[in-house]
Amino acid sequence: MSSQTRILSNRLYGTDSLKVSDVKIFPGTLREVTEEQFAEQLNRSLAEIETGDFDLVDDDENSSAATG
Repeated sequence: MSSQTRILSNRLYGTDSLKVSDVKIFPGTLREVTEEQFAEQLNRSLAEIETGDFDLVDDDENSSAATG
């Protein structure tokens, strides 16, 4: 297991984690990505969310997704 994958696993499922029980992630159209690259991007995204360094974008006014 790579270091980024280990960090992501602990962040999602570890003792002091987000307590994720079921997650599905769509990788988009870029399918030739390594596990390490995928985990690194997810770690970066979660870090931005945790620090509030993101912009909430609602591109579908009829979306049923919760915006928090």
